[in-house]
This record gives sequence, structure tokens and C-alpha cells, in this order.
Amino acid sequence: YMSIYARAFDISLPVRASTQRQRVMAPLVDLFNHGNVNSSYQFNSIKSQFELITQTSYQPGDEVLLNYDPKNNADFLIQYGFVIENNEH
Repeated sequence: YMSIYARAFDISLPVRASTQRQRVMAPLVDLFNHGNVNSSYQFNSIKSQFELITQTSYQPGDEVLLNYDPKNNADFLIQYGFVIENNEH
């Protein structure tokens, strides 16, 4: 369960006249490491694609990071298998 949960994303999908939250797998997106960056993700239903959005400028060769949301180390350990030194949460 945790192997899948740690690699899945909650997104809003259109269902009839409303939206519904779904937990989905997004191939390759689970390879992004966590970082203290301003980032988000969404499913673009018009283009039928998963999109990553960041406010961070990157140069060629830089590691692109994804913020896994503010969590305490117990949550990081349980959900992702790592902890953050000097975690403020």
C-alpha cells in the first residue's frame, strides 16, 4: 500500500457537472525529489495531461524538485521513507 501511496498524486478530475478528487499514478513524476520550492501539480483535462508548475528558475543540469507539502518528519518517514534534518514542521 505505501509503495503505491508514496508515488501517487491527488488530482481533481471532471465528473459530469462537478469535479472529483482522485489518487492517480503519474509515470516519471514520482522520480522528482522533495525540495523546499514553490511548486504544484494539476491534471489539465483539456490536454489530458499531468502538469507540474514551479515558480523556481532552473538552469540546464539543475535538479528539478517538487514540494511534497509541509509535513513533520514522522509523516515524511511513514509516507516517503525519509526525514529532513532540522525540519521546521
